Amino acid sequence: MPVSMTKRKLSATVYYAITALFFSMIGVVFIQNLIPSWQQGFWTTGPTLAAVHSMILGFMLTMVFGVMYQVIPIAFQAPPISRHVLYWHLPVHVICVIGMITGFLLGKFFITGIFGTVLLLLTIAFLITASKSYRHALNKTSVHQHLSFPFIALCLVMAFGIWMAFYLPGDSFSLFSTHIFLGAFGFWMTLAMVISYKFIPMFTLSHGYTSSMPISIRIFIIGVTLFALSNLLHLSFHIAQIAGLGIAFIGLTYFAIDMLRIVQARKRKRILYSIRIALIATSVLLVSSILLFIATAFSLASLIVPIAYLLTMDGFALLILAYLQKIVPFLWYEYRFSHHPDRKNAPPIDDMMPKKMTHVGITLYFVSTLLGFLELTFHIVVTDTDLSVIIQAFLSALAFLGLLLLLLSLLRVLKIGGPRIDQPKES
Repeated sequence: MPVSMTKRKLSATVYYAITALFFSMIGVVFIQNLIPSWQQGFWTTGPTLAAVHSMILGFMLTMVFGVMYQVIPIAFQAPPISRHVLYWHLPVHVICVIGMITGFLLGKFFITGIFGTVLLLLTIAFLITASKSYRHALNKTSVHQHLSFPFIALCLVMAFGIWMAFYLPGDSFSLFSTHIFLGAFGFWMTLAMVISYKFIPMFTLSHGYTSSMPISIRIFIIGVTLFALSNLLHLSFHIAQIAGLGIAFIGLTYFAIDMLRIVQARKRKRILYSIRIALIATSVLLVSSILLFIATAFSLASLIVPIAYLLTMDGFALLILAYLQKIVPFLWYEYRFSHHPDRKNAPPIDDMMPKKMTHVGITLYFVSTLLGFLELTFHIVVTDTDLSVIIQAFLSALAFLGLLLLLLSLLRVLKIGGPRIDQPKES
């Protein structure tokens, strides 16, 4: 096959993934060291906001933008997103996130608001560019039809955050809690549900199952929207907010049943390690979401922070780490071996990730975050300050090392087979 028909450049997704992992290593050290202050009720301080946003915007959202480069053209048979987007979007995105984190750390929310505003405009610009490809998709499945919902919520969440950063009229705790709830469930949980209907059947090779995706997603969105509006507008708690949580719970129930059907309909009986981790993370998302609904409904304030920690660290973040182990090897194979004379020498995509390094990395990360969750849940307080510092440093080191091993695993994948044999020489 002529060189012009091969994949000439490595997918932009890989650059987003590497950038995201660097943010994750910074964010997890922040978060694990802040657990003692959260036990004392200091969970709205500048360092906490910096830590949370470094994970959510620096790691998770960066990775989402990168994955969109692949999901839209491959999953929906759409034209590829222009590569030039990588050159202006990723660096400005990184600058904005760092600027926001700096504003939080300095206690200068005006700085955070400025960079947050640029980030919102940048996100809208990215979505407009991606929509040009999205609209021309040939495979307009239910996943395609519902993918826009979480990104509408994302823009609203960002707008609420900017409003609070500038202390505009109407800034209140209800706006703060709506910002958090709509971000966690309107964007992240809805996105995880939508993507799961594509990724889990694809990676488990499931066929012949029945699913109620439009029902589960739309019911969940209705419930989340009702809760957010009732909270924002100070409507009756027992009527509107409880109803919203109940409706969202019904949507989650439909989703859980669908995922069980998909897994049971798999053609490959052995589930790959990365997909087992993805299924564990999805289960954590379901359980922690339900627990968070219950804690919110019954005002169990002591449980909200540990459950939110579990939802983020062992739900959303772990799910991203699991899918990265499938996405990056596929992209490297596509770039390095697809249509090349030496493609017969390429290892199977599922064997590209170094198993020991990957398994140890995931295990270290999971152990660290699980211990952090237990520390928060059972309010384990170490009165000896020096010992407390050592414990948190240990948890931080475990998670950091785990993420570092995952990053090194992905970088090792990018060396398989050496340089492309038809890579044009630089003049």
